Amino acid sequence: MAYADLTAMTERFGERELIDLTDRATPPTGLIDGTAITTALSSAEAEINAALASRYTLPLNPVPTLITDMTCELARYFLYDNELTETVEKRANWARNQLRALSTGQNQLDQGMTVRPAAAQSWKPASVFGFDQLRGL
Repeated sequence: MAYADLTAMTERFGERELIDLTDRATPPTGLIDGTAITTALSSAEAEINAALASRYTLPLNPVPTLITDMTCELARYFLYDNELTETVEKRANWARNQLRALSTGQNQLDQGMTVRPAAAQSWKPASVFGFDQLRGL
């Protein structure tokens, strides 16, 4: 299941921006290049899945709104080849900060998402009696 699609990207960033970012034909076609959008969305989803794989069961289904937002922001970042704007960079950094918080458990996705159990950890209590304590007996 895709975390975002062309419709989500168009609603957020507008058709004009997506045409400007993806129409690399000579001469320009004036259309959104669906392949470029799909590639950027796939890269964004791969980054999200890599960050969340140790904590959540993937793919996320249903897709939380936060994940769709992050996917769109990261995909937009990947579409900016040469002229990355400060706003696009800030929003991609926001998405990556959200991913870090989710992967470490600082933030949680919507209820109903399956969280993987934490890895088993072992510990042993400190020794009460050791060689030094028994020496004097």
